Amino acid sequence: NVGDSALQIAAATDAEVVCVEGDPYYLDFLTTNTAGDARFHIEPALLVPDQAEGAMRPVRAGGTPRFVAAEASDSAPTVTAAELRRRHACTERLRLVKSDTDGYDVALVPILARAWTDRRPALFFEYDLGLSRLAGFDPLQVWDDLAGLGYAHVAVWGNGGHPLGRCDIGSMARASAVLDAPR
Repeated sequence: NVGDSALQIAAATDAEVVCVEGDPYYLDFLTTNTAGDARFHIEPALLVPDQAEGAMRPVRAGGTPRFVAAEASDSAPTVTAAELRRRHACTERLRLVKSDTDGYDVALVPILARAWTDRRPALFFEYDLGLSRLAGFDPLQVWDDLAGLGYAHVAVWGNGGHPLGRCDIGSMARASAVLDAPR
């Protein structure tokens, strides 16, 4: 998170934005990009499903980090969704969760949705089957997880920001099969 989406949201609304970044390299960009604006709350940590997750460290490749197992002395600080909510009072008005965690989205977005189930925020996330599998997750499971939390509809945009369509969440596993087709 270098703050580019957060800056766009803040420019168009009066929202406060909580930005989470566990990689010190990208954290520097984030703090520079959002400096001096009290609407931005920076959480310098890696969002994890559970504090017992274990030590993780960033590995950068292709302009983006992935987090891998690490020794405790080499690890990034971590935060759970519940702790994130406790630390940032502004999230009691949460309306949007935006995630771009290169494969971890399918695991983290349902956890965030569950932590704010009383708020029912819109969920905006990157859905990449290959990166999700590389991170060790079943990318199709996210649709059942979100349906179980009461989400019913999905809108899809392409990488360039063009709307591709909408469908009910129960159809997403079948609809996303096109993403597995050879290019």
